[in-house]
Amino acid sequence: MSTKKSSFRSVVQSYAMTYLNCGVGDLDDHLKSSVFGRCFLLEIQNKLIPGRFPEEFIELESFITDGPNDNNVDFVFSDGDEHYFIQFKYRTTKKAESDADVRDFTLCADRLHPISGQNYKKNSALTEAISNIDWANDKFYYWYVSLGQATEDIRTIEHEGIKDSTAHRDLQDLSTRSEFRFWDEKDLDKDYRAAQSTGAGLKDVEVKMAADSKGIPFYTFESHNGLRSFIGVIQISEIYRLFQDANFALFNLNIRNFVGDTSTNKGLMGSAIEDPDSFFFFNNGISAICESVSTGTDEKILCCKNFSVINGAQTFKSLHKVYGRYSGLDKAEISKVKVMIRITEVDSIYKNTEFVDSITRFNNTQNAVQISDFRSNDAIQTGLNQKFKSVTYQGKYFNYLNKRGMDRNTKHTHPIKLDDFCKIIFAFQKGPIDCFGGKQYLYDSKPTGGYFFLFGDSETNAILDHLPDELFEKLADIYMVSIFSREIFTEFKKTQIEREEKQIEEARQNGDQARPAIIGRALQGLYLIVFATAVVLQELALAKNLENKYELLKKLKISKPDVWQKDANVRSALKNAVTLACDLIIKDYTQQYQTNKSFVHRNYFREAATLERLKMSVKGEQTILEVIAEKLP
Repeated sequence: MSTKKSSFRSVVQSYAMTYLNCGVGDLDDHLKSSVFGRCFLLEIQNKLIPGRFPEEFIELESFITDGPNDNNVDFVFSDGDEHYFIQFKYRTTKKAESDADVRDFTLCADRLHPISGQNYKKNSALTEAISNIDWANDKFYYWYVSLGQATEDIRTIEHEGIKDSTAHRDLQDLSTRSEFRFWDEKDLDKDYRAAQSTGAGLKDVEVKMAADSKGIPFYTFESHNGLRSFIGVIQISEIYRLFQDANFALFNLNIRNFVGDTSTNKGLMGSAIEDPDSFFFFNNGISAICESVSTGTDEKILCCKNFSVINGAQTFKSLHKVYGRYSGLDKAEISKVKVMIRITEVDSIYKNTEFVDSITRFNNTQNAVQISDFRSNDAIQTGLNQKFKSVTYQGKYFNYLNKRGMDRNTKHTHPIKLDDFCKIIFAFQKGPIDCFGGKQYLYDSKPTGGYFFLFGDSETNAILDHLPDELFEKLADIYMVSIFSREIFTEFKKTQIEREEKQIEEARQNGDQARPAIIGRALQGLYLIVFATAVVLQELALAKNLENKYELLKKLKISKPDVWQKDANVRSALKNAVTLACDLIIKDYTQQYQTNKSFVHRNYFREAATLERLKMSVKGEQTILEVIAEKLP
């Protein structure tokens, strides 16, 4: 089927058949919302901005809050200090969405806040999902996604955005930290088509430059080795036209992309509306690259082959959105907005990767969130990509995805994402990255940075220029033991939460004071589980008279899962090690929660003191450690 004719509704239908073996019409409202929502996140959001949400249909299930006492929020996802509240509505064709439901959704923070919303019942999934929010400082994305039709009132609500709340002082500046977006069926079809085209390749475009006061349309800078940049100004109407023609394909080499109406983008849009004449002086402009530039009969037009914006995608999309809102006299006023653009000519973009990466890096240094992309082409990452192909498990090889957007091919491979891999390796050896400076530290290649800690050469004070076999075996051992530990941890967590919920319900029925649920919150830190498991393995190694945990993993042949998975003693010992790690985290979390008056849930997973307490707790369990060690070969 042609992409242009693709209907997002038909994609949802296909998802229902694939994952639930039935048509959407045969599902209850809860399952319709679930399938529709996950389809939106996987087929639109993750295609437009890879890695924004988890990438597995099943994995997304843990973020679903839909059901009784969901406070009209179907899905809650947190990424650090950014939180997504999403409501999904599967509507029949041509059904108008409810204005009242949309407006009610924009007020959900009043209900979710622990104080202003204390009288609103919340289901366990919702309670756990919002437990780590800092309501006074964090950022929020409110998304209402409907297969219905938008009304004029709904578009007015969207234009107004999230308003400040008087329900609690934490929410009094909510408008500056929040974005509200509404999708109807037309929006979904448009974004789906854009998502399908993203990553398919670069586009040839014609960029019309605006002449300056002397009538000069652009200036050309040429270096001594023949590199050229074309510098000039484009009007907001040209930005609108380019985006209408090429859409998100304009950003196929942009590692940041457009991330939504955050407070920064709202300020950008506000300055364009309030002072269009001055916008040029307030904005850093747009940087782009292409393989070649030529001019036609119109000297103002630059014909660009394989064009991509590499910095300024937020400016580009925000101005497109502003221009699209206005008409008539208002459009004449907003048309005064101009922005600087620099187009750099790079021969053989796909081959000249080092230079392209350098241009992109130095044009995006203000953003550390996607800094992992700058490591994707180094010798370590390409080496991991090649060497993991020789590691197999159950007939599939491991596919190391050192670049975002690579084919995951889950039917025939076990995919490994660069970001997840580096976080696991670091957590196993040192602790969760949040305890040391987050992603910016993790991908810092200086001798004091986390990336150097993982892959640096102390003799040369540089990142290794190749991946030695011995280092790869160590890294593979760490990753394999961690992902198999994750399976054990996930099942353990599920069982323990169910047991705790049963105990709380029994206490309530007996008239006893219900204690708060602890286990789900305590075991929220995946990388803390990895760290604690590593500490247990270190003690087990010492109990077996080995030098360290890496020697133990090597002895157990952990990097060869097809071998050790057949050994019942090794599997049992690993399960007991992970269980011990989880038990000690629950114990420590509970103690801190009950005795520390300044306890903050999110800080628990960020404090170095947490790591030190867990180390001491593990050392205090020598009897259990000896029992586990006896089963190891």
